[in-house]
Amino acid sequence: MTFLFFVWGFLTEMDGALIPFLKDLFTLNNFQAALVQFAFFLAFFLFSFPSAKLLAFMGFRKGIAIGLGIMALGSFGFMLAGASMQYGWFLLAIFTLAGGVTLLQVAANPYMVLLGGDDKGSHHLNIAQGFNALAKVLAPLFGAWAILKGMEVLAQEARIDRLNQVYFWIGLVLAILAIAFWRVPLPPVQAERAEEANGGQRYRDFPHLLKGALAIFFYVGAEVSVATFMVLYLGEVAEMTRAQGAIFLSYYWAALMSGRLLVPFIFPRLPAQKVLALFAFLAALCMALAAKGAAWSAYTLVAAGFFHSIMWGNIFALSLKGLGGFTSKGSGLLVMAIVGGAFLPPLQGLVADAINLPLSYLTLLPAYAYIFWYGLKGHLNKRNHAVTL
Repeated sequence: MTFLFFVWGFLTEMDGALIPFLKDLFTLNNFQAALVQFAFFLAFFLFSFPSAKLLAFMGFRKGIAIGLGIMALGSFGFMLAGASMQYGWFLLAIFTLAGGVTLLQVAANPYMVLLGGDDKGSHHLNIAQGFNALAKVLAPLFGAWAILKGMEVLAQEARIDRLNQVYFWIGLVLAILAIAFWRVPLPPVQAERAEEANGGQRYRDFPHLLKGALAIFFYVGAEVSVATFMVLYLGEVAEMTRAQGAIFLSYYWAALMSGRLLVPFIFPRLPAQKVLALFAFLAALCMALAAKGAAWSAYTLVAAGFFHSIMWGNIFALSLKGLGGFTSKGSGLLVMAIVGGAFLPPLQGLVADAINLPLSYLTLLPAYAYIFWYGLKGHLNKRNHAVTL
């Protein structure tokens, strides 16, 4: 089960290599290249609730197997896209793969919590999320070696053949995993049917939840945007090859992983909302420095990874505080807000095409400003008036 977290983290961050590969292959502008992220993250918005209904009908084991099967189908779809030489078919393959990732996430996260029980559920999930973060570090390194290395000297057909080979083997591994999860029995777990005596409460009864969903939207959008254009940015301001840029991208994810491990020890007593506001301010400062377009500015994007590290967890926890029986619905809303990763990268791409790539990072400043405000005041629960974690 823990390996599944590694699998979807790895495939999610393969987009870091796909974007510069497809941009050069089809001579795309920045907006068109960012449609890779639009196709990927749109799946979270469209398939989250259908995935939950499928799991209720099929159960965790079969649901996970189906998710892996859909991911394998999307991976094999890259070969059909390569044969067609149409960018739209690549986006469809990416969208299909992301649909499987969505089902896997909806199934695996609660299963890990239930597997650990009341005492060790969060411990199980944190360990699994650690493997997910590790995959995000390794995926750009793999993409640099398997897809981007020496790409500049290859003919178009050779580039397509290389990509086909990579995703054929990925698809084969996913298909084997799907069969294994369909046949091998997992430890049975039973989700508690908590009495949701919420008195007919609705989302609007929890304004801090709605504001938190928007904060998640902006956070995921900003995190994905930084990664989306980093390889292209490094090629422009530091004259790195695509492969070198992809390796540098792994530093960004390593900074994010290290932040998740170190921040609890650096700020053991500082409330979550204050850490969130502080890190949102520092991330915004990183974007302002990146906009200068100097070679050293690349390191400010890596530093932003560290400041992104706690944003997901802190926003998520602050948003669910005080929801009681409405917690499950609140959690579903927050997961849907991941769709922010579909919209902010294309927006930044439009600005990059209209002005230039370094200055396009300034488009993320409003996102950080909102997260900063949410950490200061937006997280306040109207019933409890204040939230302290």
